Amino acid sequence: MNAGLEVAVSDRLEKVVGEITARPEELREVRRLMTAVFGSTTEAEAWLHTAVPAFNGHTPISLIRRGKPERVVEVLATMEPRAFL
Repeated sequence: MNAGLEVAVSDRLEKVVGEITARPEELREVRRLMTAVFGSTTEAEAWLHTAVPAFNGHTPISLIRRGKPERVVEVLATMEPRAFL
């Protein structure tokens, strides 16, 4: 895993999430999976703001902000690593 990319994804995720009710370990897992799946901060950030059918048209960031990062983890865990490169 690219440590620099993980830090960049982590920093970006912190900026877009703002105040949330998720536990830190849940956010770490979201960051880890986003880094593995997207490999690019730009791609990961774009996905956070895209309506996802698995979330009934909601965005991943909206679920994270509402304290439901486990749903985001579930979907990310099923995605092919680097499928978006």
